[in-house]
Amino acid sequence: MRGSMSAGTLSEQQSRSMERVLKAALADSGADAMAVCDMSGNVLAQQDRDGGRSLGNAAALAAGAWAATRALAELLDESAFRSIAYRGQKSGVMVHAIGKEHFILVITGQDAIEGMVRLLVRRAVRQISGILEGARDQTAEQESEGVRFEVEERPDTGS
Repeated sequence: MRGSMSAGTLSEQQSRSMERVLKAALADSGADAMAVCDMSGNVLAQQDRDGGRSLGNAAALAAGAWAATRALAELLDESAFRSIAYRGQKSGVMVHAIGKEHFILVITGQDAIEGMVRLLVRRAVRQISGILEGARDQTAEQESEGVRFEVEERPDTGS
């Protein structure tokens, strides 16, 4: 089984590609912020409409909520739930699965149209899945190559 993809495993190009996907989805959807996270709550890429919001704490809390949602799905004999959403008076939060190891965290304001956000998030998830799969394949290939070295034998000179 392959290990979870981390920010350190992504190339700079892959990271920039994910940020471009998030930026486009953010602009088109009217959401306030989006982040691609692993199941531990680590942020791999993020975009924020205001430019100053840190999503680290929200990602960690969303990872916990996602773990509880997976457990709830198992209790209900569901293979999985693909997304969860919370709506308050001023803002909303959506968490949508990207495969089994990642999710996208979306923060919306009052003006965001939930159906439009969901549609654009699904499109972004498909694009990000391709980027993560490419990074995963690249990492697996590098791991399978391993480190090669040779030991040179030298005659014992008696010293």
